[in-house]
Amino acid sequence: MNEISEIMIAILFFATILILTAYHYRKHPLRLTWKYKRYRKQRTARKNNLDEPREYNSESDEDDFDELEECGYEPNGDDLERYNNKSAKKKVYEPEIWNGGGIEEDYEKVKKLVGVRKKQFDALPAIDLILQGKISSAAEKICNWLNIDHPYVSISQSALPPDDKNTIAQVPLSDNEPMFGTTDFHYQTIKIILYPGSTDYPDLLISVLAHEISHKILHSLDRNRKDMGLEDEKQTDICSIISGFANSYEAARAHKKIGYLNDDEANYVLKRYRSESSD
Repeated sequence: MNEISEIMIAILFFATILILTAYHYRKHPLRLTWKYKRYRKQRTARKNNLDEPREYNSESDEDDFDELEECGYEPNGDDLERYNNKSAKKKVYEPEIWNGGGIEEDYEKVKKLVGVRKKQFDALPAIDLILQGKISSAAEKICNWLNIDHPYVSISQSALPPDDKNTIAQVPLSDNEPMFGTTDFHYQTIKIILYPGSTDYPDLLISVLAHEISHKILHSLDRNRKDMGLEDEKQTDICSIISGFANSYEAARAHKKIGYLNDDEANYVLKRYRSESSD
């Protein structure tokens, strides 16, 4: 009986030690590892102004610091400059043409909303419909490609130019656009107004229709776009390009200056899209 009691006491003692240890290290499990000890030694040396330079010998150093960061510690100091700049290494595409920040931010925002489509829209069936005068049917094919499954597209052509001479088409937008992916979204009626010049070439018209339908998609995903003005138009151009209409867009610009992106911005978006879609 005494032996059993002693065994039980020993088990309880060691269990208590394990529980207390686990509780103490619950937030910082790396305190028990050599990685943490190395980090603490270096941090103490810096605090005491000791000269202990650190050399990076392999990529594993950054992995060590990533683990420490996950445990609530963020290494700092001049010797960790490579760690602090590691996000720059993960950049997928390094722009060569455009060095500004605006178009890059617009691209990233649209990419987060709609993603990057790797395949290009097959324009030939839509071109055949356009040549037959069936513009609404061509627009519905574009809608289907953009994941609007059962739309009714109403096309009206205006003989008068719009107030803005740069506008060659318009799509009315409401404050209560149906949410993307809902039944109302898939079965919606889309009204598109075409102005003179929008139907000069089939590729031009496809690009124009893709742009206007992209307005509907972006406004269904982001309700705060109504007063964005030129920024909204540029992002809509980007949306149509990365949704698979890059070839039509580029062919259209070869015939006529369309869209809201300048040449440098358009080159940047097209080049980046083709780089990402080919991965």
